[in-house]
Amino acid sequence: MLKLRVWASLLELDYQLASGCPAWLSSELELRTLQLATARCRWALARDLERVVSQASEPEDPCSVAVPVRRSAILAATDALLELAAALTDPGCNNVRGIALASCLLRDPLSALYIVTDESLDDAASAATAALRSAT
Repeated sequence: MLKLRVWASLLELDYQLASGCPAWLSSELELRTLQLATARCRWALARDLERVVSQASEPEDPCSVAVPVRRSAILAATDALLELAAALTDPGCNNVRGIALASCLLRDPLSALYIVTDESLDDAASAATAALRSAT
């Protein structure tokens, strides 16, 4: 039952962790922290970031059903996004807040990756990288 509750509220839990909420506050946050900290999750997020950067320079597919991304913003933030991808695969960069920020950036259709927000995509990626590299 716990796994189902976590699955049903992944984005909400990720935002709580990204804002610095301690994992011990709930069993859902504890499980989500464990999920995010796995190498499998971190590498998947890194691959997704690399794919987004790669696809941003390709012609747009008019038949695609994927949520459209902000190609020009991605191209402008390429270095920051690839730096975030590299940090996600670095075992020494393991602050769960940074992983959660990266997850929110990729998974939330209201993030700077998909729409214009108060925070630039470059700044959002840099903030996630900085959080990943900070001491836990």
